[in-house]
Amino acid sequence: DDDDDDDDDDEGYADEGAPSAPKAKPKKRPPARGGEDDDDDDGDDDDDVAVEAGVTPGANPGGAGGAEGAAPRQPPIEWTVAVGDVAPLAEPFAQGQAYVGVRHGDGRAFLLGAPPAGSGVDVLLPRYASAEVVTLAPVRDLGPGGGSFASLGCLDMYNPGGAVRSEQVAAADGAEAVVNVVLRGSGTYAFYATAAHAEAQTVDASRNVRVDGFEQRGAVRLLLVHVEPAVERDAPSDTPVRLRLWGAGA
Repeated sequence: DDDDDDDDDDEGYADEGAPSAPKAKPKKRPPARGGEDDDDDDGDDDDDVAVEAGVTPGANPGGAGGAEGAAPRQPPIEWTVAVGDVAPLAEPFAQGQAYVGVRHGDGRAFLLGAPPAGSGVDVLLPRYASAEVVTLAPVRDLGPGGGSFASLGCLDMYNPGGAVRSEQVAAADGAEAVVNVVLRGSGTYAFYATAAHAEAQTVDASRNVRVDGFEQRGAVRLLLVHVEPAVERDAPSDTPVRLRLWGAGA
Protein backbone atom coordinates (compact mmCIF):
# COMPACT_ATOMS: atom_id res chain seq x y z
CA ASP A 1 0.00 0.00 0.00
CA ASP A 2 1.67 3.24 -1.18
CA ASP A 3 -1.02 5.67 0.00
CA ASP A 4 1.26 6.97 2.76
CA ASP A 5 4.37 7.23 0.60
CA ASP A 6 3.88 10.83 -0.46
CA ASP A 7 6.28 13.73 -0.33
CA ASP A 8 4.16 15.94 1.91
CA ASP A 9 6.10 17.38 4.79
CA ASP A 10 3.76 17.27 7.78
CA GLU A 11 5.73 18.92 10.53
CA GLY A 12 4.86 17.56 13.95
CA TYR A 13 3.90 14.05 12.77
CA ALA A 14 5.83 10.78 12.87
CA ASP A 15 7.72 9.75 9.74
CA GLU A 16 6.38 6.17 9.70
CA GLY A 17 3.07 4.55 10.44
CA ALA A 18 -0.12 6.32 11.44
CA PRO A 19 0.14 10.05 12.15
CA SER A 20 0.56 10.97 15.78
CA ALA A 21 -0.73 14.08 17.53
CA PRO A 22 1.07 17.34 16.68
CA LYS A 23 3.96 18.15 18.91
CA ALA A 24 3.22 21.10 21.16
CA LYS A 25 5.74 23.89 21.02
CA PRO A 26 7.52 24.60 24.29
CA LYS A 27 5.85 27.13 26.52
CA LYS A 28 7.48 30.53 26.60
CA ARG A 29 8.47 31.25 30.15
CA PRO A 30 8.83 34.76 31.57
CA PRO A 31 12.40 35.96 32.17
CA ALA A 32 13.94 35.13 35.52
CA ARG A 33 14.33 37.83 38.10
CA GLY A 34 17.70 39.38 38.82
CA GLY A 35 18.94 39.70 35.23
CA GLU A 36 19.51 35.93 34.72
CA ASP A 37 17.79 35.88 31.33
CA ASP A 38 19.95 36.98 28.40
CA ASP A 39 17.26 37.13 25.71
CA ASP A 40 17.30 40.95 25.67
CA ASP A 41 21.07 41.26 25.19
CA ASP A 42 20.72 42.36 21.56
CA GLY A 43 23.33 45.06 21.66
CA ASP A 44 20.87 47.93 21.13
CA ASP A 45 22.10 51.25 22.44
CA ASP A 46 19.25 53.21 24.00
CA ASP A 47 21.30 55.67 26.03
CA ASP A 48 19.88 58.63 24.08
CA VAL A 49 16.42 58.33 25.65
CA ALA A 50 15.35 59.74 28.98
CA VAL A 51 13.08 56.84 29.90
CA GLU A 52 13.87 53.14 30.26
CA ALA A 53 11.49 50.75 28.47
CA GLY A 54 11.04 47.02 29.01
CA VAL A 55 9.45 44.57 26.56
CA THR A 56 7.75 41.37 27.71
CA PRO A 57 7.55 38.71 24.99
CA GLY A 58 4.34 36.87 24.16
CA ALA A 59 3.73 33.12 24.27
CA ASN A 60 3.79 30.92 21.19
CA PRO A 61 0.66 28.93 20.28
CA GLY A 62 0.65 25.25 21.09
CA GLY A 63 -1.42 24.37 18.05
CA ALA A 64 -4.32 25.39 15.86
CA GLY A 65 -7.31 25.94 18.09
CA GLY A 66 -10.21 23.62 17.38
CA ALA A 67 -8.28 21.28 15.07
CA GLU A 68 -8.68 17.58 15.78
CA GLY A 69 -5.78 16.27 17.83
CA ALA A 70 -4.24 19.73 18.20
CA ALA A 71 -2.55 20.74 21.42
CA PRO A 72 -4.48 23.32 23.49
CA ARG A 73 -3.52 26.96 23.32
CA GLN A 74 -1.15 28.29 25.92
CA PRO A 75 -2.88 29.82 28.95
CA PRO A 76 -2.49 33.56 29.59
CA ILE A 77 0.85 34.66 31.01
CA GLU A 78 0.71 36.82 34.12
CA TRP A 79 3.60 38.25 36.09
CA THR A 80 5.07 41.50 37.40
CA VAL A 81 7.69 43.65 35.69
CA ALA A 82 9.62 44.90 38.72
CA VAL A 83 11.93 47.88 38.75
CA GLY A 84 14.61 45.60 40.18
CA ASP A 85 14.46 43.49 36.98
CA VAL A 86 15.96 46.38 34.99
CA ALA A 87 19.67 46.31 35.76
CA PRO A 88 20.43 50.08 35.50
CA LEU A 89 17.49 50.90 37.77
CA ALA A 90 17.85 48.22 40.43
CA GLU A 91 20.47 49.93 42.59
CA PRO A 92 18.90 53.44 42.56
CA PHE A 93 15.51 51.88 43.34
CA ALA A 94 16.98 49.97 46.29
CA GLN A 95 18.44 53.25 47.57
CA GLY A 96 15.05 54.98 47.57
CA GLN A 97 14.67 56.38 44.04
CA ALA A 98 10.99 56.43 43.05
CA TYR A 99 9.76 55.62 39.54
CA VAL A 100 6.56 55.92 37.54
CA GLY A 101 5.57 52.99 35.33
CA VAL A 102 3.15 53.02 32.39
CA ARG A 103 1.67 50.05 30.53
CA HIS A 104 1.51 50.64 26.80
CA GLY A 105 -1.57 48.45 26.28
CA ASP A 106 -4.08 50.31 28.43
CA GLY A 107 -2.13 53.43 29.40
CA ARG A 108 -2.44 52.82 33.15
CA ALA A 109 0.25 54.45 35.30
CA PHE A 110 1.74 53.22 38.57
CA LEU A 111 3.81 54.97 41.23
CA LEU A 112 6.66 52.69 42.28
CA GLY A 113 8.79 53.19 45.36
CA ALA A 114 8.75 52.73 49.08
CA PRO A 115 5.58 51.29 50.68
CA PRO A 116 2.70 51.83 50.26
CA ALA A 117 3.75 52.27 46.62
CA GLY A 118 4.33 49.10 44.64
CA SER A 119 7.62 47.73 43.29
CA GLY A 120 6.46 46.71 39.83
CA VAL A 121 3.82 46.77 37.10
CA ASP A 122 1.49 43.78 36.67
CA VAL A 123 1.36 42.40 33.12
CA LEU A 124 -1.18 40.00 31.59
CA LEU A 125 -0.79 38.60 28.07
CA PRO A 126 -4.25 37.19 27.25
CA ARG A 127 -3.43 35.47 23.95
CA TYR A 128 -0.57 33.90 22.07
CA ALA A 129 1.85 36.01 20.05
CA SER A 130 1.01 39.08 22.15
CA ALA A 131 3.35 41.52 23.85
CA GLU A 132 3.39 44.39 26.33
CA VAL A 133 5.73 47.31 26.88
CA VAL A 134 6.31 48.86 30.30
CA THR A 135 7.97 52.28 30.47
CA LEU A 136 9.74 53.33 33.67
CA ALA A 137 10.77 56.92 34.43
CA PRO A 138 12.63 58.28 37.50
CA VAL A 139 10.74 60.79 39.63
CA ARG A 140 12.41 64.15 40.30
CA ASP A 141 11.79 66.40 43.29
CA LEU A 142 11.18 69.95 42.02
CA GLY A 143 10.89 71.57 45.42
CA PRO A 144 7.90 72.96 47.31
CA GLY A 145 6.49 74.79 44.29
CA GLY A 146 7.00 72.23 41.54
CA GLY A 147 6.35 69.02 43.45
CA SER A 148 7.33 65.71 41.83
CA PHE A 149 7.96 65.23 38.11
CA ALA A 150 8.84 62.51 35.58
CA SER A 151 8.99 62.42 31.76
CA LEU A 152 7.27 59.35 30.32
CA GLY A 153 7.29 60.14 26.60
CA CYS A 154 4.96 60.00 23.61
CA LEU A 155 1.91 57.81 24.23
CA ASP A 156 1.38 57.46 20.47
CA MET A 157 4.63 55.51 20.13
CA TYR A 158 5.18 51.84 20.91
CA ASN A 159 8.25 52.90 22.88
CA PRO A 160 7.16 56.16 24.57
CA GLY A 161 10.53 56.87 26.19
CA GLY A 162 12.24 57.04 22.81
CA ALA A 163 10.56 60.40 22.21
CA VAL A 164 12.26 62.10 25.18
CA ARG A 165 15.64 63.30 23.99
CA SER A 166 16.64 65.16 27.14
CA GLU A 167 15.31 66.60 30.38
CA GLN A 168 16.81 69.44 32.42
CA VAL A 169 15.49 71.23 35.48
CA ALA A 170 15.99 74.96 34.89
CA ALA A 171 14.48 76.20 38.16
CA ALA A 172 13.12 74.41 41.20
CA ASP A 173 12.71 76.91 43.98
CA GLY A 174 10.06 79.21 45.31
CA ALA A 175 6.47 78.85 44.19
CA GLU A 176 7.12 77.22 40.80
CA ALA A 177 9.48 75.03 38.80
CA VAL A 178 10.66 75.06 35.18
CA VAL A 179 11.72 71.93 33.29
CA ASN A 180 13.20 72.02 29.79
CA VAL A 181 12.61 68.90 27.70
CA VAL A 182 13.50 68.07 24.11
CA LEU A 183 10.80 65.97 22.46
CA ARG A 184 11.11 63.98 19.24
CA GLY A 185 8.34 64.05 16.65
CA SER A 186 4.74 64.96 17.36
CA GLY A 187 1.78 63.56 19.29
CA THR A 188 0.62 63.36 22.90
CA TYR A 189 3.35 63.31 25.56
CA ALA A 190 2.79 62.24 29.16
CA PHE A 191 4.47 63.58 32.28
CA TYR A 192 3.98 62.69 35.91
CA ALA A 193 3.47 65.93 37.81
CA THR A 194 1.99 66.60 41.23
CA ALA A 195 1.67 70.32 40.51
CA ALA A 196 -1.83 71.70 40.19
CA HIS A 197 -1.09 73.86 37.15
CA ALA A 198 1.13 73.58 34.08
CA GLU A 199 2.09 75.67 31.07
CA ALA A 200 4.02 74.59 27.94
CA GLN A 201 5.94 76.82 25.55
CA THR A 202 8.37 76.26 22.69
CA VAL A 203 10.84 78.51 20.92
CA ASP A 204 10.46 76.46 17.73
CA ALA A 205 8.14 78.42 15.44
CA SER A 206 7.63 75.38 13.19
CA ARG A 207 5.53 73.55 15.81
CA ASN A 208 2.68 74.41 18.12
CA VAL A 209 2.55 73.03 21.66
CA ARG A 210 -0.41 73.01 24.03
CA VAL A 211 -1.30 71.56 27.43
CA ASP A 212 -4.25 69.18 27.18
CA GLY A 213 -4.62 69.11 30.95
CA PHE A 214 -4.33 66.42 33.63
CA GLU A 215 -5.80 62.95 33.22
CA GLN A 216 -6.21 60.18 35.76
CA ARG A 217 -4.56 56.94 34.58
CA GLY A 218 -5.34 54.40 37.27
CA ALA A 219 -4.06 55.64 40.61
CA VAL A 220 -1.70 58.17 39.02
CA ARG A 221 -2.55 61.52 37.46
CA LEU A 222 -0.60 62.41 34.32
CA LEU A 223 0.00 65.75 32.61
CA LEU A 224 -0.68 65.53 28.85
CA VAL A 225 1.07 67.85 26.41
CA HIS A 226 0.34 67.81 22.68
CA VAL A 227 2.97 68.66 20.07
CA GLU A 228 1.52 69.31 16.62
CA PRO A 229 3.25 68.19 13.41
CA ALA A 230 5.78 70.60 11.94
CA VAL A 231 4.47 73.24 9.57
CA GLU A 232 7.52 72.96 7.31
CA ARG A 233 8.56 69.63 5.83
CA ASP A 234 12.27 70.21 6.49
CA ALA A 235 11.75 71.26 10.13
CA PRO A 236 13.90 69.53 12.78
CA SER A 237 12.40 66.40 14.32
CA ASP A 238 13.32 67.52 17.85
CA THR A 239 11.29 70.19 19.64
CA PRO A 240 12.53 72.05 22.75
CA VAL A 241 9.65 72.56 25.20
CA ARG A 242 9.63 74.65 28.37
CA LEU A 243 7.30 73.30 31.06
CA ARG A 244 6.29 75.63 33.88
CA LEU A 245 4.74 73.94 36.93
CA TRP A 246 3.24 75.53 40.01
CA GLY A 247 0.75 74.93 42.80
CA ALA A 248 2.21 71.65 44.06
CA GLY A 249 0.10 69.90 46.65
CA ALA A 250 -3.02 71.87 45.80
